[in-house]
Amino acid sequence: MSDDPLEPVRRGFHAVGYGHEVLYSTGSRDDQARFRERIIESIFDKQRPVIAQGVVGPPESCLVAGYDENGEVLIGWSFFQGFPPFNTGVEFEASGYFRKRDWFRDTPSLILIGDKSPRPPLDEVYRRALAWALDVVRRPVVSDGRHSGLAAYTAWAEGIVNDGEFPADDIDSLRARYEVHDDAAGIVAEGRWYAAQFLKQVAEHEKAMAGNLAEAVRCYEAEHDLVWKIWRIFGGPGRSDDSARKLFDPGVRRETAAGHIETALQQF
Repeated sequence: MSDDPLEPVRRGFHAVGYGHEVLYSTGSRDDQARFRERIIESIFDKQRPVIAQGVVGPPESCLVAGYDENGEVLIGWSFFQGFPPFNTGVEFEASGYFRKRDWFRDTPSLILIGDKSPRPPLDEVYRRALAWALDVVRRPVVSDGRHSGLAAYTAWAEGIVNDGEFPADDIDSLRARYEVHDDAAGIVAEGRWYAAQFLKQVAEHEKAMAGNLAEAVRCYEAEHDLVWKIWRIFGGPGRSDDSARKLFDPGVRRETAAGHIETALQQF
């Protein structure tokens, strides 16, 4: 979304009036000791939970709310803690929180919640968010070479009609490519839907923008619906070998590409 991957984090903490600190792990023993020390300091001394990437499941955010055995065990909540592929060796508290031992190798970074400061006015928060949203959607590429904004739809569409990338006799390749496609579709659908709900909130506060925001809401909701149309081309959301095999069909992929382009055009 940005040349600086931490920009969404900074903006989020600024919006709620808190400082923060991000710690990264190199996998060393020193980092393990540092992570354990800072988690204990945050929870025990400052009475603040810690936002951790990973611990349980993929490196997505979870909440670390406690610890045991001097930090050898972390206690918290992760969206992935109930899924068998991700919770091997995970125990659970009576409250439902996970208990995870040997957590460090699965924890690439931490976000520590800083001190509270005056929360910025709501109109400042909304206007900053809207201005950045325009920047994100108009920027065709970010610093690591990834397509961004509207240009990402075009790249998605061009990629899926590249016949040489979808060999009929290689189900593993088709399965991997469909997983990437399906994941991207889910992110777009979810992101555009919640963007629409956010813009409805802004419109309630910023009456002068209400008309333009209502049109933006219509576009975002239409994009969400178009992703469901794309999913239905493959038999619905979810991943299966049948869905993956449909990637070999040029007609299916070209219909999908048309959906990607239509999704991008909604933003105009």
